[in-house]
Amino acid sequence: MRTRDAYASLRELVPTLVERPSEIVVGWSDRADPVWRRGEDWVRAEFITSSQLSITAGRGDVTAVQRMYTLTTDLEPVARDIAGLLGGAGVA
Repeated sequence: MRTRDAYASLRELVPTLVERPSEIVVGWSDRADPVWRRGEDWVRAEFITSSQLSITAGRGDVTAVQRMYTLTTDLEPVARDIAGLLGGAGVA
């Protein structure tokens, strides 16, 4: 899966997995990685290699979580983790 295709899929999937998707603001980091925000909470996804994805999350200016994923074609577990880190897991 190409990086941009994976990013597009995650950008579409994450809001469907949170309880109040209207509170989620999706943007891009200065390195062109997707960033999801809800209030002060944020999560950033960044491909390290073509099959390794780093998820970094925090609140305000503080990074609290960093996780690595080795990807297959199923992005749903990653999207569920991002939704959970935004405090909105529980839908679907």
